[in-house]
Amino acid sequence: MQHHVMTVGQNRIKYQTTGKGEPLLFLHGYGNRLFHFSRLFEKIHEKMNCEIIAPEMYGINYLKNQPTTITGYAELTSDFLSKLKIKEHNQIGYSIGAAVGFFLGNEPNVQKIVGISPPVKVEENLVKYMLSRGSIIIKKNLDAKFYFVNSLKKPITTLRISIETKNVDYADHDLIEKPTLILYAENDEFCQMNDSGKQQLERIFNNLEIRMMPQRKHTWIIDEPELAAKEITDFLNQKDIFIN
Repeated sequence: MQHHVMTVGQNRIKYQTTGKGEPLLFLHGYGNRLFHFSRLFEKIHEKMNCEIIAPEMYGINYLKNQPTTITGYAELTSDFLSKLKIKEHNQIGYSIGAAVGFFLGNEPNVQKIVGISPPVKVEENLVKYMLSRGSIIIKKNLDAKFYFVNSLKKPITTLRISIETKNVDYADHDLIEKPTLILYAENDEFCQMNDSGKQQLERIFNNLEIRMMPQRKHTWIIDEPELAAKEITDFLNQKDIFIN
């Protein structure tokens, strides 16, 4: 895996690349680090030839001009891809990275989209929402100390993006024609899929397969990289794409 740094506007964006072949953009979840996905990347490379390009930006809070909205992250990611001169590519988004990827869905160079455990609007008190998610992070210990220390550096930014994630609404999103696979976990602790969210997603994608991963939790793609890689690569490698 190769490590790089690129300046985009006021931000120095760290990113990693691995493998050779067709570009595959990977957008991680809020507060994750890329090393959480190293085994997933290895399994993907075993099943297809691709160059994985993975910027590290969501929730890490080292960016000088940290976005506070999903669309802000999408704009920054689009600028990153333009400067990198990435043309036709597939993309995978996980958690908040999936939502960011959806807002990039109509970019002309995007070929296929995979969204894993995307956030949908949650009708829940904000304090309860943040406390429950925080306790889950500590229990799972996904670099929890790093996440909270960095969140405290920019508490207003952290609060705003948390509100944005809780209230994400796809109702007014432009129709996306690109072949898309959405996988959600049956027992997701962070991004529970509900009927309203599923209906919104079904309205904005014209070429969509949406499937539940039984008995899985939010971090299933980290915990089960072999299964996740199979689901992802089976979709990306298939030639005949379903039509709604």
